[in-house]
Amino acid sequence: MADSDSVHLESTKSRHQKRAKLEHVEDSSQASNLQQNTEESRFQRRSKVEDRGAKEGNESNAGLQNETEQSELSSTKMTVVEKVGDLFDAPDQAVLIHACNCIGLWGAGIAAAFKTRYPEAFIEYRKHCKSNDPENLNGSALLIPPLEEEGPRHFIGCLFTSKRPGKGRDSPEEILGNTEPAMIDLMRQIALKPEISEIRMCHINSGLFNVPWEHTKSLIEKLDFKENVPHTISAWVPAWDP
Repeated sequence: MADSDSVHLESTKSRHQKRAKLEHVEDSSQASNLQQNTEESRFQRRSKVEDRGAKEGNESNAGLQNETEQSELSSTKMTVVEKVGDLFDAPDQAVLIHACNCIGLWGAGIAAAFKTRYPEAFIEYRKHCKSNDPENLNGSALLIPPLEEEGPRHFIGCLFTSKRPGKGRDSPEEILGNTEPAMIDLMRQIALKPEISEIRMCHINSGLFNVPWEHTKSLIEKLDFKENVPHTISAWVPAWDP
């Protein structure tokens, strides 16, 4: 009987040991699977973060590029190209620009040359001056279409930069202050004329208005238009000019 009890105890003990081994193996397997799942989950989260970061980076770069391209498209700063030769030897449909007073006089300097070459344009300019107050004209512009029956077909661009000519002219600072809005006004008018072939000007303000050309040129080249306007102007000086 004692031997039977002993055998029974050993058998029971053996079963407990086997069960314990199986439970240990299962626990180890579950722990391994849990660790593997945790690592996979971390890897997936890291991949998502990296993908999201890359996507955001690409979107940011694309946005920056679009903003730069848009800025380049919308920004049209003026460029003044210096030329030596005859201002009036221009192709048809070109614009010839000069600075004017607001009281209807083209009596001296290059204005007199404009009056001789374009008498119909002078009549239109004078009529415009007589129908407006000089205070209101200053800082504005008049674009006169080709009116001459003979000769080249030129537009004339009048920049009102001083109320009066001669000794009654505005100060250099006032003339420069009037030049900026006058140029803006004129360029917007020119933008409405797609037939215009070229834009020319003399060294405006530098003659009888006595403003150094470099000051006017610098001002023009700082103008930054958002509209679709021409942005290149040739500035002409005669070959004989000192």
